[in-house]
Amino acid sequence: MSAAETPDGMAATLPTQARSSGKMWEVDVIGRIWRLFTSVRLALILILLLAAAVFAGTMIDQAPASIMADSAAYSAWLDRAEGKYGVFWTKFFDITSLFNVYYSFWFKLLVALLVANIIVCTMNRWKGIWTTTFK
Repeated sequence: MSAAETPDGMAATLPTQARSSGKMWEVDVIGRIWRLFTSVRLALILILLLAAAVFAGTMIDQAPASIMADSAAYSAWLDRAEGKYGVFWTKFFDITSLFNVYYSFWFKLLVALLVANIIVCTMNRWKGIWTTTFK
């Protein structure tokens, strides 16, 4: 059996070709990302993180959009928030965008990752779903 053959006698051409053309790294990275997004564990983690973010957005006062648009009004709003949350927590909530959870970059990123996870999981299982449904 040569180095390019598998135990069943079939030629293992993809890894050899990929290694020789420098594309093995690309194939490996894409495969790992695909496997990550087909993981139900990732979906569960993303759903739990989104639930925690929604809980924080519900429990912590959210700055209205009109105040967020005006930096002077937002500074005044933060001064009032210091009376409720204290200086440390007000600064922490401001830095982490917890006063504007639903419009923050990290919340939108979590939603986008969950959408990508659902799409990839569906694509990965589509053939089996189709076969089971229309057999």
